[in-house]
Amino acid sequence: MVGGNELISGMGLVVAGIEVIPAKFHHPELRPSYEEATRLNQLASQILECAKAVQDALTECAAAWAPDVPKKADEHMSIARLALQTAARGEVRGLGLKKNLGIIFKGPQGSTLDSPQPKTRKTRRAERCKALRSMAPGAILAWAVSLPCSLWEDVGQHIFNNLLKQMADKALSGLPANALDTIRSLGQEEPLEGVVEYKNFVQGASNRQAM
Repeated sequence: MVGGNELISGMGLVVAGIEVIPAKFHHPELRPSYEEATRLNQLASQILECAKAVQDALTECAAAWAPDVPKKADEHMSIARLALQTAARGEVRGLGLKKNLGIIFKGPQGSTLDSPQPKTRKTRRAERCKALRSMAPGAILAWAVSLPCSLWEDVGQHIFNNLLKQMADKALSGLPANALDTIRSLGQEEPLEGVVEYKNFVQGASNRQAM
């Protein structure tokens, strides 16, 4: 895990190293060859590119570090905790689970008649479904049993990303037999019947159970 202090320390060392370089260019005995001068210019350009990449990444991530993001994500996770405890005992059933898994593995159904706003909403949902499908089987099931689609479709992107990280840590390892039976049976019903990615999910869950 990378901490803030570790990043600050590392960046501080880089800055300290760069700060002393300009004065060295003025050393009276410095006589770089043409090739060396060319390489120095290349490195200076690379330093500027790296600095811009750092600044861009910092700007991109700053919003996700706002205090309200982890706070809101934690609130959602506290509500999900009871459902996760129930799932860990193998008590996994209900239409809510079927609906959630159906959305995750089939995604939203687009239409040529969609106006811009619904189309944007469905595109965002499709991207989130893809992110969910990339998780381990235990994490997918943990998400599906504890977070209704009405919640994770509407939360901000930074809160959604925070929930993804937290749910990965809450993944149900060694799925209880009852849970495994439930997700297998759902794969024989619409809308999940014949969905290849769902079959792979069930197979992955079965493999974890056998380990």
